[in-house]
Amino acid sequence: MSGKTIILCGGTGGHFFPGLTIAREIRGNGGEVKLLLSGKNSESQTAVAAEFSVDSEVIASFPAPVGVAGKIRFSLAFLGAWLAARSILRLEKPDSVLAMGSFTSLPASLAAISLKIHLYLHDGNARIGKANRFLSRFANTLFLAYPMINASSVRCPKLVTGMPVRPELDPALWNSKTRKEIVAEFNEVFGADFSADAPTLLIFGGSQGARTFNKRMPDVLRALNRADAQVVHLAGAGNAGEVEKSYGDAPFKRVVIDSSSEMGLLYSVADCVVCRSGGSTIAELALFAKFAVLIPFPYASEKHQDDNAAYYLSSNAAVKFDDDQVGTPEFAESINEILDDIARFADLGKESAKLAKPDAAELVASMLR
Repeated sequence: MSGKTIILCGGTGGHFFPGLTIAREIRGNGGEVKLLLSGKNSESQTAVAAEFSVDSEVIASFPAPVGVAGKIRFSLAFLGAWLAARSILRLEKPDSVLAMGSFTSLPASLAAISLKIHLYLHDGNARIGKANRFLSRFANTLFLAYPMINASSVRCPKLVTGMPVRPELDPALWNSKTRKEIVAEFNEVFGADFSADAPTLLIFGGSQGARTFNKRMPDVLRALNRADAQVVHLAGAGNAGEVEKSYGDAPFKRVVIDSSSEMGLLYSVADCVVCRSGGSTIAELALFAKFAVLIPFPYASEKHQDDNAAYYLSSNAAVKFDDDQVGTPEFAESINEILDDIARFADLGKESAKLAKPDAAELVASMLR
């Protein structure tokens, strides 16, 4: 690519981290790039971007339009965000703007359109979101994490590039190590005593979806009474202590923590992953070729996590349960079956490697003007 790019990637981590990954790719190749952030996480996202020497700027977020007064506040805040973004874009003079989806990208995207700046879009789910569907009529290209199921709603050229995943989650960093070496490193980092020969489950629900797992998974696994199993459970901020208590006197080895920056190590030590089906999670599972028990977040917009799960299921590397099925006898039986024959299910997980697109960030960056 050539020129300067502004990347709009506020909102949740599912929009921010792929945008940051593309920015790092551009910067690593000598290009000019800046992040334009909006949303409640902007302050922390600015700090993360700075860790990688990526410049960023925040524009004010805006409230949801609820009620008459809320719609008035929304309209004024939206206009303010549009004017702020337009001012920044006029000052920065980018050659292209890349919007990573989410409602928070709308004001700056519309500002780019008003200034006749090339607009590109990226969507991290199999179902294209409302903001990108609307903006597609003005965009040069929509980059897709996955083949989309609602193609008729998109008005611009599209290209499946994959979901950009942080370089720190490169499986090549682990592929040269033996199972024993990976488990030994895990034990050292987390103060654990895991065995290289025992079936290991990794459980996480993300920032919004951990509640079901925290409330039900300890009961499921305690009832199975599998002394041979090992569990890594990411409980979310401030929840680890309560979840550890829920496991009580369960006979298996476990590590229960709020979160971890060592996700590459955790994926590598796991034989099976119990998780939601957000866009980034699906991409990471495919990169590490892991068998997964997918439980789509039931409150995801337009149930897009169900569509992501269906895409991963196409590789035969997963089973899917609805949120209200977690804790049922059928769910427990599935977990037990996996633990009984972990080698076979780990081999099934390798089928998902055909879905992986490790060069997604490089491809997107190369397509920007």
